[in-house]
This record gives sequence, structure tokens and C-alpha cells, in this order.
Amino acid sequence: MLNLKEIKEGAFIGSSLEEVGDMPELTKIHGWAFDGSSLKEVGDMSKLKQIESHAFAETKLAKVDMPNLESIGFSAFLSCMSLEEVGDMKNLTIIKGLAFYCCRSLKKVGDMPNLKQIGPGAFSGCNSLQKIFLPKSLQNVRWEAFDGCPLEELSVEPGAEFNCYCENLASKLRLLKGVNVTGEKPPYKIQAVSLQASTAQGLTTRQIRLKLQKANGQAPIT
Repeated sequence: MLNLKEIKEGAFIGSSLEEVGDMPELTKIHGWAFDGSSLKEVGDMSKLKQIESHAFAETKLAKVDMPNLESIGFSAFLSCMSLEEVGDMKNLTIIKGLAFYCCRSLKKVGDMPNLKQIGPGAFSGCNSLQKIFLPKSLQNVRWEAFDGCPLEELSVEPGAEFNCYCENLASKLRLLKGVNVTGEKPPYKIQAVSLQASTAQGLTTRQIRLKLQKANGQAPIT
């Protein structure tokens, strides 16, 4: 499979396949390719650029490391209950609707410095998701994108300006110093400004990291 460039639609749908080896030339996985299979682990997919709808839905993957992805399709990882971590994706521009819906073990999503769109319900039901990075390239976060996510640690790149239709995310962003949220109903206008070092210990030249914590059961504070 070393020279394989595409995996066709439904190629391994519902199969008992648990592992696939290195596919260093793979660039595209079509819809439903591994949907409902027993897949737990994939090898090198470092050139993979596109994952279409339901490609890995309801599989048993624990980690996704696909650094050159450019787009993630609808429900691509839907209900992957064992998925805990998604690595950095430097070229990713769009996460479509329900892409990670109900990935209940998902705790961390890596940096996506060129992300522009987060689709409706993309991370909805990811009730273990603690960390997310919002880059200045971001333009829109759609309805219910982060519904049910605790999001106790947010990273917002200074200079970020985007429309937010997600009530849960907007409520978290309102608590962050240096992040302005305007509007009484969606879409909320989000603007992140640079902070002085004294107001955020995690300030770097690249991004603002602010920890949200709960005190005595009260709402998160900064």
C-alpha cells in the first residue's frame, strides 16, 4: 500500500480490519471508507490532504496524526468513542459539520494555524474536550460547534476576528480578558487583542493562553 494515493468510497466499510500500515503517498480518503469498521490504528499518512464524509465514523481510532490535512468532511470521525487526541494540522482550512460529533473521549485538538471554518456541530458532544486553539485565520464558527464541550483551556491568537454562532463557545470567550464578544444573539462578533504580560502568564509572541478554572462550583473565572 506504499504507493496508494486514494482509498475509494466504502472500501472497508463495516470490516473487521484493525490496522492499516504506512501509506506515505496517500492524498485522499473517500466517503465511508472505514465507516463502522474495527480500525484502531493507521500508519504514516503524512501526505493526506482530504478526508470525505463518514470516512472514519464509528471506528476505534485512539489518535489522529495527519499533519497535512486540508479539509475534514461531514461526520468524518463521528462517534469515534476511543479517540482521545488529534494532532497539529498546519494546513487545515475547514472542519465540516459533525466532523467529531460525540467523540466522547476526545481531550485535545492540536494547533490549526490556517483554519477558516468550523462547521455546525463539529465538536458537539465531545464532553471531554478541554483544549482548543482559535487562530487569527478563523472566519466562522457555526451553530452548536462546541455544544457540550467543557473548554476549560482556550487559546486565542491575537488579531483573531470571527463570527461565532455557537452559544457555548461565545459564553466561554466572554470570560477571557483581551477577547471582545459583541452582539446579543448569533452571530457574535469575536475580536482578540494583544495583552500585556501582566494580565496573562501564558502570553507568547504567537498566541494568548488563558486557563479557565471553576471555584466552589461557580462559573469559570480567569
